[in-house]
Amino acid sequence: MTKKKIMMAAMSAGLVAGVGVGGTLAYLSAQTDVVNNTFTIGTGYVTDKDGHTGIFIDETDVDNSSNGVRDIENVYREMVPAKSYTKDPLVHMVGGSIASYVFVHVDGLQELDEQNIHVYYEDSTGALQQGVDPTDYMPIDVDAYGDGTYLYCGGEYGIEDAAYVVDVSKTKALDVELANVFDIVKMDDDVTSDDFNKITLDGKAIQVQAAAVQYAEGMTSYLDAVDTLPVEWNVTVE
Repeated sequence: MTKKKIMMAAMSAGLVAGVGVGGTLAYLSAQTDVVNNTFTIGTGYVTDKDGHTGIFIDETDVDNSSNGVRDIENVYREMVPAKSYTKDPLVHMVGGSIASYVFVHVDGLQELDEQNIHVYYEDSTGALQQGVDPTDYMPIDVDAYGDGTYLYCGGEYGIEDAAYVVDVSKTKALDVELANVFDIVKMDDDVTSDDFNKITLDGKAIQVQAAAVQYAEGMTSYLDAVDTLPVEWNVTVE
């Protein structure tokens, strides 16, 4: 067999193997459930026309499960190395709601990291950086993989002398967009065939939860709100 024919045969075999592997790769489920994964702690939260009370999360409908309208859950099928998949959980506050500290809790990043899959955000230069966007979400109790609890620190709707408090009380009838937690999910570019064949994503999910804690007179910082967060978040701040 000539050298040219050998090269073409190798390329063809590689394509067949790629299709076979891709066809057997399990799902990566990414869930942000509006009902179960958002919390309001305190009083004075407004309900909008869509039934969201105080705070909610949605994301781009990438699997067309909501006919193109922003969604609360997506399923990513047959991921391949180096390709980016939109994963942009966006936290909203319902206009007219009471001033609050806003927290998000992220879970599932370690399980994906162990299989060469990561989330990324776009920085101010347009470059992709791994993890949760620190310009909008400050780590409060977060592990080395990025799982844990963050405080919204974007400050677009802040109160003077009350750092990190979000005040949308004067934006009635409007759902205020705070910021994306991250923007995409992507498998590493350099995943080997052996590593690719070992990936199992059944039952694995990126879960993003949000909580709004009413800001009250006498609170000196966001630390006064941490103790009221959901117990299952298991937040510890020294």
